[in-house]
Amino acid sequence: MRHVVFVNSPTLTPSKLTHLISSNDHVVCADGGANLAAKIGVKPHAVLGDMDSISPALLAELEQLDTKVFRFPRDKDKTDLELCLDYSQSAGATSIMLLSPFGGRLDHILGNIMLLLQPRYENLAFSLSDGEVTAYLARPQQAVRVSGIVGDILSIIPLSPQCQGASLSGTRYPLTQETLFQGSSRTISNVLTAEVASFKLDCGAALLLHVPGESACTST
Repeated sequence: MRHVVFVNSPTLTPSKLTHLISSNDHVVCADGGANLAAKIGVKPHAVLGDMDSISPALLAELEQLDTKVFRFPRDKDKTDLELCLDYSQSAGATSIMLLSPFGGRLDHILGNIMLLLQPRYENLAFSLSDGEVTAYLARPQQAVRVSGIVGDILSIIPLSPQCQGASLSGTRYPLTQETLFQGSSRTISNVLTAEVASFKLDCGAALLLHVPGESACTST
């Protein structure tokens, strides 16, 4: 089962998120992420957080519907997003897509990404998107397939000191059982040469970022 989690952060064009959601998805909102969901007409199955950023009117409306609302104290040891991930995992999610996780404060953006590396989430497949750039978390024995158009950019950012046994196909610069190092810019701005690129690794964790179409015109 796939869960879609709306994160509370600014998005330039909320309508660009619409095509990422299907009727079979279980929609979860991290507090004010419900405001974003409402802008594109999506009603969540659950909202979690301390409710300090969701619109009071929207919260009252959701409480009258069949949306599950889980309130937590403002002083807590987990972010609203972590609460959502724990909820989704306990509800049987096998994959989770985070929507609008890249905007707002830098500490939130980095925290959102690093949170996914918690060992307790190792059996979950994660993707993240703002409606333009989509990222995929790659971990051992979990092959990541990225669908796009020839010419799209695909960057790989190692999140571990070493990513061993890294293999990549469907791009201008393929990899075959190589070791990638954290902090290296070697795998930035690769280019798709096929409609599907495939990546896997034997050890470590990496983030794949797919930059499609016109967004890919500027490279480093």
